[in-house]
Formats: sequence, C-alpha cells, structure tokens
Amino acid sequence: MISNLIQNITYRSAIQGAIIFIILAFSFLLSGYKWILPILVVVWFLFIILEFNFTKRYKESVNKHTYKLLLLQLFFYFIIVLGYFYSTNKLESANDNIRKLGLLAFPLLFMFTGNLLNFKKHLVLKLFILSNIFFSFVCLGNALFNSVEITSMGLTIDTNGVTGNLFYYSNLSFLQHPAYFSMYIVFSLASMFYLKDENKFKKSRFNLIIYYAVFLFFLVMVYLLSSRAGIISAIILSAFRLVQNVFRYKSNLYKVAAISIFVFAITLVLRNPRVQNKLLEAKQLTLNTSGTKAMPVRIVFWTTAIDVINNYFWFGTGNGDLQDVFDKKYMDNEFAQKKFLGYNAHNEFLQVFMSSGVIGFTIFLMIFIFSIEKALKEKNQLFLIFLALIFLNLLFESMLNTLAGLFFISFFLNYFIFNNEVEIIDNE
Repeated sequence: MISNLIQNITYRSAIQGAIIFIILAFSFLLSGYKWILPILVVVWFLFIILEFNFTKRYKESVNKHTYKLLLLQLFFYFIIVLGYFYSTNKLESANDNIRKLGLLAFPLLFMFTGNLLNFKKHLVLKLFILSNIFFSFVCLGNALFNSVEITSMGLTIDTNGVTGNLFYYSNLSFLQHPAYFSMYIVFSLASMFYLKDENKFKKSRFNLIIYYAVFLFFLVMVYLLSSRAGIISAIILSAFRLVQNVFRYKSNLYKVAAISIFVFAITLVLRNPRVQNKLLEAKQLTLNTSGTKAMPVRIVFWTTAIDVINNYFWFGTGNGDLQDVFDKKYMDNEFAQKKFLGYNAHNEFLQVFMSSGVIGFTIFLMIFIFSIEKALKEKNQLFLIFLALIFLNLLFESMLNTLAGLFFISFFLNYFIFNNEVEIIDNE
C-alpha cells in the first residue's frame, strides 16, 4: 500500500503538497514565531517556481472580482516604492520598501497558488486557532516561570516584576505586541464561530465543552493583554454573536444566561486598570478638569499627523522622510514631549496619508471598499468580521510598519480574496 502510494506521487503533486504544507506552517507560526515567517515566504515562492504552472494557477484564482483587488494591492505597493524617488533619506526609504515587501508578495503568492488551498482552507483557520491557544499558554507559562522564586524559605510566587504585573499587557505578551496578539485572538474567536456554524467541528458533548472553554480562555487572554482595540473588538464580536444566538435559539434560559454572562464580562472590562485610566483621560479631556495642558498621547500624534497631511496633501512626504517630518512637526506641538520622538502616528490611515498623499490613501481605502463588496457578494461573514477587525486596529496602530501586523493583514486578506467559497480539489 505504501509502495503504491509512493508510486502515485509525481513531481508536481509533491511540489503542490509542499506548497500547502508551507501555507499551513505559516498560519500556525504567525501568532508567535514571526522570525521564521520571511523564510517561509521565500520557500513558498521557490516551490511556486518549481511547480512551473503559472498560467493554470492564474486562471484558477483571477476573475473580475479578484482582479480589481490584485491590481489595487500591487498599485499600492508601487505608490510606496515611488516615495523613494522624492525622499531625501534614500536609505530609510529603501528599508521601508523592503519591510513592506509582504504587500507585494502575498497577492502574488496566493494568485499563483490558485485552487491548491481550497480543500485545506478550513485547516488554515483551525491551525491559526490552535497556534493562539499554544502561544497563549507559552506566554502564561513564561509569566509563571518568572514569578516563581526559590529561596531559603521555600518556593514563593511573586507576580510583580521590575516593570509591573507579569501577567499583564506587554509583560505577558513577550512574543508580540499586546495589540497584535489581541487582534490574533479575536480573529481566532471569529474563526471558531464560523467553523462551528459551518459544522467543521465534530458534534459531541465533549467537543462542545472544549469549544466554550477555549472561548472563555480567549476572552480572559484579551482581558489580560489589555489592548484597547482588542477589548473593544472582543466586546463587539461577543455582542454580535450573542444577538445571533438569542434569535437562533428559543430557550429563554439560554437567553437569560447569555445576557447575564455578557453583562458580567462588560463589568470586568470596565474594571480593567488600562480601561479605567483611558476613561479618566477622556473625561479630563472632555471636561477640562485637569487644569493642565496634558493630552492623551494618541490625540497629540493624530493632530500632528493632520498638520503634516495639510502640508503634504497630494504626494505625501515620501516614506524615507516621513519620520523626520513628523518629528519636526511634532516638536512644534505645545503638548509634545521629546521622549516621544521617533514614534509613528499610531493610526495606519494617517500614516499612509502622510507618507503617500491623497493618491496612496485613496488606493488604500479602495482595497477596503472592494474587499467589503466581495465579502457581501459572497455572504462571507468571517471575511466581513476580519475587515472590521483590522479596520478597528488600524485606527489605533500603524500596523503596516511591523512584520507582525503586515504579515497577518496581507496573508489573511489574500486568503479570503483568492479562496473560492466552493471547494475545488485539484486532482492533477
């Protein structure tokens, strides 16, 4: 039997299997082991070249809906590269172009992968969910390990480290920035809901217990990570799912229990220290009760970014000069402090507008608009949730400046764009 199986393996089928394996490995390692991801991207490209089946894969993946989104992504990266020619700081521009190569790579990778992934597309989501469970335990294990101390008095546990609570925010999320890890976890939650609705989990009482245990575990992790965007998106997603289930099930007991759990969760969120601090800042800003000229840092960043946009509206500063121009304008702000020099706008939409002007900003928005159009036509709820999730996170972070943000967004965006809703098995 094994010999017959080996005999049936052809050169091309082996290459196709390797491509699928690389994609699945990428989806699992994305959450925590980001250093190996560029290597996987290069290997993915290599196997696509070795398959040497470009025309067939292109015809499988490109149609009138994907064609627009493919061109928009390629054009957006082209606009970023153009910044090199009118940037004074050529070295920084070149480095930024290299950092953002994923914006060019993933559309091409998925385009030339074609229908290969279709019959494994749900496995990508399952592995991503599993990876977030795994790396969550890694973070919790690391925090526990650093909390334990053996002294002459015996074993003691102290959760307070040099920089604060070891089970909280960046102390807990040592593999990724908490904002990114929270985003991954919330998308994992949405993927769980989708897979359950699609009956991709085996139905049994034990699996149902595991499902809800993972759901609660992820909510606890989002709370501990304390990213504002993560908490907000988790609340919105949970509320959306609650409304869905209230109308789906007729049991009044279920409805009361679900609403009670949601209210309890909201109460816990409002007691989160970071949430309380931000609510206090917002109150002071609105009522001007502080009696000082202090402002929330992001408000300073955003208002400064708008000043830059007003001065470089049409073509932007160029990606090489953006930080220098932003820092100079930032120091003119009466609320600025020198310790924040070198920070970005913490808003990707403003970041793109500053760097690439109204043209780059318009193309960036068009990618979202046409993606939403595609998701609505396909009635792809998970795709819509993904777009809403990254839109919310891009409001608070300049995520395309980092490998963790860019790879997640570009990988899953093209995963949804190029994978058909109808499963097609490639028997070639």
